[in-house]
Amino acid sequence: MAHSLLYSKTLCKRKKTGRGLADTVLVILQAITMKREAVEEFVSSVVEGILEGTEMELVDVEYVRERDWYLRVYLDKPGGVDLDDCQIVSEKLSEVLDAEDPIKENYLLEVSSPGLDR
Repeated sequence: MAHSLLYSKTLCKRKKTGRGLADTVLVILQAITMKREAVEEFVSSVVEGILEGTEMELVDVEYVRERDWYLRVYLDKPGGVDLDDCQIVSEKLSEVLDAEDPIKENYLLEVSSPGLDR
C-alpha cells in the first residue's frame, strides 16, 4: 500500500518535471532501499543490545523482498550457535518489534547462523 502511494506521488512529480519512466522507477527504488536500510539499522541496534553480555555476535541483518518480505538475522559465537540461541534472540527481538512496530508490511522473521560460507 505504501508503495502505491509513493508511486502516485512520483508520477505526479514526473508530469510536472518531465522526468522519464526510468527516472520514476529509480526514485521508487531509492525510496525502497532507504526504507530497507533504516529497518536493518534499527534491527541491528536492537539485536546488539540483546546480545550484550553473551558470547554471540551479530553477523548480518537483511530485510529483503522475495515473494514475501523477510527479516533475516544472522548470529555466530565460538563453537557455533544452536537452536536455543536462535529461539532466545528471536523471542526477545519479536517482543521489541511488536512493541515498536517499525515494519508496516507483513514479514517473516528468521534468526539463524550464517552457515558454512561465512
